[in-house]
Amino acid sequence: MVSIIDRGISEGVLQLKDGKLELVSPLDFIMILEDMGIDTTYLSNYISWQEFENYVADQFTRYGWETIVEYHHRRIETFQVDVIAVNIIKKLALFIECKHWHKEIFGQRTLENITFDHIRRIEKYLKVCEWVVLNIPYLRKIRYILPMIITLRRFSTKVFQGIPIISIRYLHDFILNIDVYIDSLDLKLYENRCYIE
Repeated sequence: MVSIIDRGISEGVLQLKDGKLELVSPLDFIMILEDMGIDTTYLSNYISWQEFENYVADQFTRYGWETIVEYHHRRIETFQVDVIAVNIIKKLALFIECKHWHKEIFGQRTLENITFDHIRRIEKYLKVCEWVVLNIPYLRKIRYILPMIITLRRFSTKVFQGIPIISIRYLHDFILNIDVYIDSLDLKLYENRCYIE
């Protein structure tokens, strides 16, 4: 059996430097531990929300998406999106809410509130998109917007009110197969009012 350290080094998550073991990517290391059957609940508490959002953005960037982390809009309507991932070829933007939940169990009400709040962000964007595209011009090339929630921990619900809820560990698969998921899970796409062909 491969040791945690050997696997971490072979996957570039750990590295030996001057005789010391250095952690390169805490989130990737947590996923290795989970793959090996180790409960990472306690370790996840040490991942900051900024680290989590940057990690999510980096994953999309690896696959050729343009990303913006922590977009704040303050004109007319005020809203904030954790990560915006844009694929101009697909004419698709993902407005991503990153949830770094510290609790294991989430009630239906909490999920409803989070989903409702995220949908409101999309609606606010659509209302003032002319202002937003001044800051992010390539959003004019986007026909559809998909809201999604990415969680640090595994979550039993996969789709809620047409919004995908993806654990960080399944993000690569979601990015690679996004068209299939949009069709098969009947995900809710919003038409971008500021789209220009």
